[in-house]
Amino acid sequence: MRNTEAKYDPRHPIWATLIILVLALVMPFTPAMAAKGGSGTGENMLIVTDRGNVEGFKLLFIQSSDVSGDGSGCTVREVVVTGVPAKLLEDDDAVKTLMKRAFSKTIVACPPKTGFYSVTVNLWESFPVLQGVISPSNYQQAKVNAAVVSENGQPPEVRVYRNPVAERLSQFKSQNDRSNREAAARTAFYELTRRENVHVWLTTAQVARDPFKWQDKTVAIPVRLHRMLTSTIASVVDADPTAGFSQVLLTNVSSDTFGKDGSAIVVGRPLGRKSSADVGLSGQSYGDAPVVQVVVYRACEAQRCLDYLGWRYSDEVKWGVKMPVLCANHSCATPSRSAECSTRRQAGKEAEGSACSRT
Repeated sequence: MRNTEAKYDPRHPIWATLIILVLALVMPFTPAMAAKGGSGTGENMLIVTDRGNVEGFKLLFIQSSDVSGDGSGCTVREVVVTGVPAKLLEDDDAVKTLMKRAFSKTIVACPPKTGFYSVTVNLWESFPVLQGVISPSNYQQAKVNAAVVSENGQPPEVRVYRNPVAERLSQFKSQNDRSNREAAARTAFYELTRRENVHVWLTTAQVARDPFKWQDKTVAIPVRLHRMLTSTIASVVDADPTAGFSQVLLTNVSSDTFGKDGSAIVVGRPLGRKSSADVGLSGQSYGDAPVVQVVVYRACEAQRCLDYLGWRYSDEVKWGVKMPVLCANHSCATPSRSAECSTRRQAGKEAEGSACSRT
């Protein structure tokens, strides 16, 4: 009778094959093997090494496995600082300072071999790998990054800087500041109009064309000084340089009337056309010039009087058209609302503290 029990013989092809399969299953799959392409993809992986902390945040070196298989070498591809809060990323100065300090720790750990040294520093809120390997196809630079360089031992400089987080915040602040400036300009415009009971806003071109139309009316005109003719008389043009060069003579002014770039808002009354002698300009000939007697002025703090005109006034105000009666908070800035205020006053029905009662 034949003995059918299988006997162990490592030289037998079947047993040799089984041994190879078992060893393949139980052998550890080390990071170094993965870095060498042990994943079967054939690509060289990136090695991530923990290099301690910088300013309380984790400092990581990113290296290519084809340069240093175990990650202990000093050929650093990029530097990662992770754990950085979003609030810090909004501050460009703080970000650049952190990048420079990360760079300084990098050259202490791995002194440069030449006078010029440059490395890309990435700032992350949360980097996915703190120690080990990562596939190049899964690695991406942080949104906040820069090249930090040093030449011949000089202090590090941040170059090719990119920080969309701070950029978005800056744009938001800029838009918010612009909205605030526009709101302040609108308030100043209406406050001046209401306080001085301005009948109409005019350009110098409108005054020069017909200085008789608004005689005995209180007008407001944005102007820019052309020349002081005497200590109290000035030749002016429009505050907006693009509005032409229509000259008007102002009386009852001084050098202090005009502010930024010689601009001002003058409130006064047109006197029609006057000869040079009529306004006291002896020896100077201005023909029959349009003249405005100034009652009140506001020296502008911004060019072109944008502290009064830096808003979309064309949506509400028509130059050369009578202004409506204004309530204190401008809510009566329409003829219908003004009429309502007047009616309620006459009837004694306005509520205490209402827009109508504050006029």
